[in-house]
Amino acid sequence: MSENFEKVSDHNEECIRLLSGDKLNPSKLFTLTIQTIEYLDNEYDELSGSQKKDLLIEAFNDL
Repeated sequence: MSENFEKVSDHNEECIRLLSGDKLNPSKLFTLTIQTIEYLDNEYDELSGSQKKDLLIEAFNDL
């Protein structure tokens, strides 16, 4: 799961760069969350919903 975490974390960092501004407002955070969920669905279709949720939480804790 560590390699998966790194890929999702890298994806989050790239999204943040694209959404960057003076601060990450709630709208941008929501967009980041949706983009990451879509990324998880596309990249990790072999994982269960619970595993995807755990990966999402772990990646956001890395922010």
